[in-house]
Amino acid sequence: MITLLLIPLVTGIVCFFIPKPKLIGYISFLGSLVLAGFTAVTISNVFSVQAVKEGIFYVDALSGYIMAIVVFLSCLATAYSIEYLAHELDAGLTDLKYIQRFYLLLNAFISSMLFVVMTDNLAIMWIAIEATTIISAPLIGLGFSKRDLAIEAAWKYIIL
Repeated sequence: MITLLLIPLVTGIVCFFIPKPKLIGYISFLGSLVLAGFTAVTISNVFSVQAVKEGIFYVDALSGYIMAIVVFLSCLATAYSIEYLAHELDAGLTDLKYIQRFYLLLNAFISSMLFVVMTDNLAIMWIAIEATTIISAPLIGLGFSKRDLAIEAAWKYIIL
């Protein structure tokens, strides 16, 4: 099950070092599809058996259902972001560094969301929930060069 957490992290790190914006998006989408495949195998194991427990990870039918939703939405987000960020780049509203950071943070966010769903320890789950907040705040604030209110929105998100 650790593989499910490592796939988006490795995908994000790879995306961070690629110099071509459109290729970054395609690699992130490919990583989401690979994650969907591994998640499908895990979820099918959960539904054939009562639950799967490996160390601090525990996946039952409910967490498998939530994992499917997270992975489905991550596939949609990465697919949509390819053309969206290409348009932003063509319009001069973003640059290569922004796109690299965006995909790194997006994949880290996906990994932390899956970690929340899969953990069996309440304290570790709380840490994972806080990790989703810490990772998503820069995703909100990344647009500060485009829109003046992005940093304010990220700050309000953290405070709330």
